[in-house]
Amino acid sequence: MESQCGGDMGRGYIKLDRALENWRFKTKPNYVALWVHLLLEANHQSNKYMDTQIERGQLTTSLEALKKGTGLSLQQIRTILNKLNNDEITIKSTNKYTLITIVNYDKYQSSTKKINKQNNIQENKNLTINQQTNNKQITTNKNVNNVINIKNKRDINIRLKKLLDLGMYEEAELVKDFVDRYDPDYDSYIKIEKIVFDPNVRNKDGYIAKMMKGNV
Repeated sequence: MESQCGGDMGRGYIKLDRALENWRFKTKPNYVALWVHLLLEANHQSNKYMDTQIERGQLTTSLEALKKGTGLSLQQIRTILNKLNNDEITIKSTNKYTLITIVNYDKYQSSTKKINKQNNIQENKNLTINQQTNNKQITTNKNVNNVINIKNKRDINIRLKKLLDLGMYEEAELVKDFVDRYDPDYDSYIKIEKIVFDPNVRNKDGYIAKMMKGNV
């Protein structure tokens, strides 16, 4: 019985993945010959044979047809099929033919268009994940900065209140004026406060302005 397979497949082509180089039977020529023959004979699209639906990646054949197609002996073919069974292929025999299914056929024979589509989907997915991660990081940074700013203002207000509690109203008012003007962080505020209370600094406005610009 002749193999009943993929119609005009003989005028097309199959793909051999470079993963074949790592295949466990790569150094066994008979195994490679039969494996390539099965890939060539497998349906590239589903069709019917003897009222049975033969799906993509399947082929109906017989030992005699495989012998004729590969030049291997019947015993060699039986041995190789038994070795490939359950991992590379599955086999179902009837009284009319043998149905062989290539496991993960689409993995070996996916169209370039399909692969590109899958790659595009994955790339878009990665872009979305990266964008979400970046947005999350930006939001996190903003939240952290808001917390820091709130803490700075709270600590500065505590310092200003202490000045008022000590009766240093003029100094507190002057410090508060610089705080309103420059909106300093806590470390800069401490420097401003020290300058306000430093009798050796006469031009406090100019000195603090330079300090806030990083020129001091």
